[in-house]
Amino acid sequence: EALRIDSSQRLLLGTTNEGAANADNLTIADSGHAGITIRSGTSSKGAVFFSDATSGSGEFEGVIEYQHSNNNMLFFASGSEALRITGIGSVGIGTALPAKFLEVAVGNNVSNGILVKGNSSPTIQIDEGSGVSANFALDSNGSSFGPTSNHYQVFRTNSTERVRITSGGDVGINSTSPAAKLDVRGDSFITGILTATSFSDS
Repeated sequence: EALRIDSSQRLLLGTTNEGAANADNLTIADSGHAGITIRSGTSSKGAVFFSDATSGSGEFEGVIEYQHSNNNMLFFASGSEALRITGIGSVGIGTALPAKFLEVAVGNNVSNGILVKGNSSPTIQIDEGSGVSANFALDSNGSSFGPTSNHYQVFRTNSTERVRITSGGDVGINSTSPAAKLDVRGDSFITGILTATSFSDS
């Protein structure tokens, strides 16, 4: 037996057991690797459409599409392109022409952006690919979330903390516990006019 259509009109290939209840209309099974191939022309597209209607935009509410003409992979949500991976691996969110390896275009909606969230020290890190040390990193303590948490942000270079901003807005340079709005530990050089009520070299 190679193929079975059961009494519930489910199509089973290589198996007599349907898949999970939310995705059991077509089940393909193999004792080794398994998959589906969609083959289209060299200048054409291959796609999977998710529809909740038989006409209009409801026919393509969700789409996974591959464009062979430029080797772009597209993902649609609510009938519009939401994410694109270009032929060279650049990722565009909200844009079809990413200028960098990752570009997020949020338009005029100030509620959009990038959120890095985790239970402990969520981090944005940039390194040269060695994975040993970060040339630049920005992270938060993140150990306790909530309005009363003692949050701070840290800027690192070469995996070493250089600047810390406390939850109260104090800034420490080479200081993990700034004692003032600006606490600089080490030699400083200032050009211009400096006005202050007091100075300390401690």
